[in-house]
Amino acid sequence: MPKKPKKPPFLDFGREVRKRRRALKISIEELGDRADLSSKYIGTIENGHRDPSLSTMICIARGLGIAAGELFGNLPAFSAKSIEVGKCFDCVSPELQRAVLLILRGVWMASSPSWVPAR
Repeated sequence: MPKKPKKPPFLDFGREVRKRRRALKISIEELGDRADLSSKYIGTIENGHRDPSLSTMICIARGLGIAAGELFGNLPAFSAKSIEVGKCFDCVSPELQRAVLLILRGVWMASSPSWVPAR
């Protein structure tokens, strides 16, 4: 039986943002104003369609009135390999980072049983 691919951690981040926003009873638009981000962008993060940068995560946390670390409570701990990859990633140019991310996302999508390639 094929191993089920792990979901990317930013899906949990987006769900946590939505949960916190709803608990505060504020709209996506209001959170966007508070975080100085567009409501459309916040919606894509909440739906797991975007992998936000650290600075975006901090802006969202501030908009929610919480410490950024509180949004990471449900995320799995990073393995030694993940940390090593992150350190290597930070040492290359932004152009190479974009290329590597495209490759990794392509591999992840291709390994997902529910993913169907676009025609």
